Amino acid sequence: GKLLDLVLSCCHSLTAVDPLATVLVGDPLEQAMFTAARTATNAAAIYLPGSGPPTFQIFGTQKYSQIARFPFNSELQRMSVAMKHENGPASELLILSKGSPEVMETLLEEVPQDY
Repeated sequence: GKLLDLVLSCCHSLTAVDPLATVLVGDPLEQAMFTAARTATNAAAIYLPGSGPPTFQIFGTQKYSQIARFPFNSELQRMSVAMKHENGPASELLILSKGSPEVMETLLEEVPQDY
């Protein structure tokens, strides 16, 4: 779904080495997930390099800027990013996380039946 695409597009430690983000440096699994997010939607995730924070254009024209990145921590078994939705309300801030299913499940208020 849309939330999964957002997490896969923004929550990673990849670095683009070209303006179109066709060459990415980083963990091979994260590269595969980022590529899957790009090809799974008509509005592919595009890394917009520049002098500011990493910014991603997703779902057509929606832009998300990375405010902070918390790298994968083996003790916590997860990584997280804080993102500002540039096209959203001024106060909209998203915290996106990914990690081991066992640890992520403990953070959920409601666990989906198909989890």
